[in-house]
Amino acid sequence: MPISETINSFSNLYNRFNGVFKDNIDLILSCITGKAFNKEYIPAHTIRELVASHMGWKQGMPITNELEQNIITYWQPDNLLERCKKFKNAIDKRNSIVINNPVKLEAIDNIIKLIGDQSAIIFSESTEFADSVADKLGNKCFSYHSLNNSKRFLFDFEAQDFIRKADGAMKTHGDKTILKYLIDNMNKGHIKYMSVVKAVNEGLDIPKISVVITAGGSSNPTTYEQRTSRGKTIDFYNPNKVTTIINLYFDDFKTATGEIVRSVDKAKLMNRQKYTKHEIYYIADISQIFDVN
Repeated sequence: MPISETINSFSNLYNRFNGVFKDNIDLILSCITGKAFNKEYIPAHTIRELVASHMGWKQGMPITNELEQNIITYWQPDNLLERCKKFKNAIDKRNSIVINNPVKLEAIDNIIKLIGDQSAIIFSESTEFADSVADKLGNKCFSYHSLNNSKRFLFDFEAQDFIRKADGAMKTHGDKTILKYLIDNMNKGHIKYMSVVKAVNEGLDIPKISVVITAGGSSNPTTYEQRTSRGKTIDFYNPNKVTTIINLYFDDFKTATGEIVRSVDKAKLMNRQKYTKHEIYYIADISQIFDVN
């Protein structure tokens, strides 16, 4: 059953649980994982049994007509679990297509080729994609996120060697040292591009950054403003600095049968931009990015 049909089959059932679930997706996923609520934990099997009961299922119920057959097929707790697992797998696959898509990786590479000597910060929604961006852009790009911000070797650009201990062994560094190293080397121009996830949404000021690229994001306007602010730090050496904020997204599209598929990626972008004070331009080609006025 497609994602939308599964959601619709729950018919706003989440509203019957007195605020425990924020929407039907939350309810469906909680049928697999359980739910923490008001410092208590509701087991997944309990949620499935409650859902099944709400939808008319009873233990040992007879099958005398099509309605009863459908209730057992869709809402019997074990069958419900399998449906919810298939739904989660479909969501995960869809998210992977949107978040880790090689089309976005190529787009980022092409944007970097256009911006010349400007420095950029690139926000991704997965550590996997952040690392892919760094690999694509080469040694001028530094990937920084929760999975690689400790026990890491750092390269000394001036000495042209890794930072070493007194005995000559390469030295490992922790989170604060790595972040300081990244900021210092971006300000010096040794590193031109930061590839990050959510670790530096707040509290990061690098005047040289004048391009912000968002390869994906939530629908949260506050998070969006925090991210775009990374490129708006005043640069006293460049008082005429202009910041360019670029959002990559997949648009709605038509299937071979003519059905219009609404893009979740686009919906999230429009929602997180709804309070922005920036001028917004929609373009169809990367080459147009720096042509807009």
